[in-house]
Amino acid sequence: MSEISAVLWFDGGEVSQQNYFELKKHLPAERIILCSDRKLEIKHPGPMIEGPSLTHGGVVRKVFEASKG
Repeated sequence: MSEISAVLWFDGGEVSQQNYFELKKHLPAERIILCSDRKLEIKHPGPMIEGPSLTHGGVVRKVFEASKG
């Protein structure tokens, strides 16, 4: 299994969905970390982090914790 994790800001829009499905072609879905400013309505087996932005300290900490392998 790949040691690489990908972090994706997911807003539910067409571009986010397209990026997500492209990432799934190359990484196991469990290694994709989805971040959003709202509760996500998507079936995703990997980590999902809610926060105001990717640069918010709490979000960065949660991404770091979720990507430890």
